[in-house]
Amino acid sequence: MSIIRAAQPAIARTSTATGHYRRRNGTGRLHVVSAVFAFGVEEDFYVFPSEDYAAGWMEAADVEDGEYAAAYLLDGTVLEVWAADEQVFIRRTGGNDLPALLARLRASQRAAGRPEEVGDLVAFANDVMREDWEGRWPRPPRWLKRWFPGKGPPRVEHT
Repeated sequence: MSIIRAAQPAIARTSTATGHYRRRNGTGRLHVVSAVFAFGVEEDFYVFPSEDYAAGWMEAADVEDGEYAAAYLLDGTVLEVWAADEQVFIRRTGGNDLPALLARLRASQRAAGRPEEVGDLVAFANDVMREDWEGRWPRPPRWLKRWFPGKGPPRVEHT
């Protein structure tokens, strides 16, 4: 599968995650094309390495129940999230609302007791994904890690 483009009507959870990575560098890390910020109704938020990953992680029941208030790409592109036949779909609407994305991030940071100013969105997304990666439990034993793809969390690059 090729890199997600705005012309695609929707992305479902059935496609492979590796299709959304631009290249592999010498460290074994996969570099992600874009990141998705999804906001819950209670000022919580999630950062996903791609639209496909977000659609695969979100549960259709939660989407149908309105658990996600809004979703954006790094550049502020507004995403539409819906569920049908127990699958989650994400589509780029063509609209852009970067100020709303930043306002939601500041509100979420404030609610979590963290500094409100996020600065560089790429660095912020990478930090959130790294914290999530480091907080995973249980962790595989060291000898087994060589069998898992990648040596660290997904990363977003400046475009």
